[in-house]
Amino acid sequence: MDQRRRGPWSGRFGTWGLQRNYKTRGEEALAPPVDQTAFALFGLEEFSWERARFQFGGRWETNRYSPDGLRERRFSGLSASAGAMLPLWKDGALVANYIHSYRAPALEELYNYGPHPGNLAFEIGNPDLKREAGDGVEVSLRHQGKNLRAEANLFRYQMHDFVYF
Repeated sequence: MDQRRRGPWSGRFGTWGLQRNYKTRGEEALAPPVDQTAFALFGLEEFSWERARFQFGGRWETNRYSPDGLRERRFSGLSASAGAMLPLWKDGALVANYIHSYRAPALEELYNYGPHPGNLAFEIGNPDLKREAGDGVEVSLRHQGKNLRAEANLFRYQMHDFVYF
């Protein structure tokens, strides 16, 4: 849903949902049957002054996995960001952002076990995985003039409990 602009404030918000009944059959089945339910709320707000702009947003998400014969897993977390843009000269600005990300493990990362001919791999899931999280900071100096576009960026990201193959 888009919000009607009220003075310097504008934004949007919404929901998202998923109901998945995952079933594979045959000798090549990599995971047990799993019922997955997911739900999220999200929003993005912007506050614009004449000389500066601030944005912040967030997404809260929850996932529930109910596999046949294995324990149920639930994950909930928040992804959020905040940023500012401050004009420094004609056609130039300083932009800064902070980001916190969250990701629940995928069904395949939790429960797969067996050969995967398409990947030429033997996949072994881990039902004890934690959620992934990350934090990042970005700073940019930008110029977007009629004859010249230039940008210099500095950034740092840190991942926590990263899930990899």
